[in-house]
Amino acid sequence: MTKEEKDKKIIVAYGIFHSSKGKLVITDLAKECGLFSPSLDLDPQKLAFREGQREVIHKLLTLSNMKMADLHNLYTNDYRNQGEDDE
Repeated sequence: MTKEEKDKKIIVAYGIFHSSKGKLVITDLAKECGLFSPSLDLDPQKLAFREGQREVIHKLLTLSNMKMADLHNLYTNDYRNQGEDDE
């Protein structure tokens, strides 16, 4: 399998985040990583760690073609009720 074929498979797999369960997972990750919270800390290592967590969410959004506004909408609504229709 070529690198291009592997890349395409990965991008298709990231489409999982468009299912209701996937939206639940990515929204929970965004919450846990403090994506929509300020990361004010005087300790530069803690600050760098938090920013690294946020970068993971940004990569997930990019590869799944999800917009930040869509994630924020899920985040501000009661996202815990998402994912119930994919059982």
